[in-house]
Amino acid sequence: MSINRPQNDRLEEENPAPITLEPTEENSPFQIAFFTDKDGNICTIQDSSALNHDHIWLGAIKGPTKEGEKEISSESDFQAWLEKIEYRIEEKIMRMLLSQETVSSVLPHLKHFIDTGKIEQDLRFNDYNYHVWSIELDSSGAEPTLRIGITKVYHQPRDRRKYFEDWDGIKMNISKNHVASLVTHLERFVEKGSLGENKPRI
Repeated sequence: MSINRPQNDRLEEENPAPITLEPTEENSPFQIAFFTDKDGNICTIQDSSALNHDHIWLGAIKGPTKEGEKEISSESDFQAWLEKIEYRIEEKIMRMLLSQETVSSVLPHLKHFIDTGKIEQDLRFNDYNYHVWSIELDSSGAEPTLRIGITKVYHQPRDRRKYFEDWDGIKMNISKNHVASLVTHLERFVEKGSLGENKPRI
């Protein structure tokens, strides 16, 4: 699939810094990392705070930072941003809630991209909330990247039948170096059930 890359003046450097985890708050067992993709979108990988299952959050949380706008580089920044926009649906914020099983099934494709700069085919999969996500190869730039984002939102209203809605929100556009950094954290999650130290259980 051929994807046209949007023009943006805030593209990340060709050799981005590794994605580094830190506690969501002081002395917390839950880890989070913020990073900027090739299009300038602000993205996160984060332990889910649910104590009864092992999941992580991954995805873009907002578009490129505008002039005069505060950078999002911590959990408190992120929460302040959500309060500011009042979770408006038009912001198109959507992160994957991923289980160990789903991450384990996706990892071989990410590793293949790191080794070859390709994926064998565009991927489609459901996250824990049944939303449909895609991983697509973008070869429009000097170096191949992966575009990862939601394509269909799952709805389960009380008074209607369940249904899927097409979604055209922000997709992460991730370089090979960032994919390699993510894989390191994802492998730990598959092995340990968390991004950092083992989290508490109920």
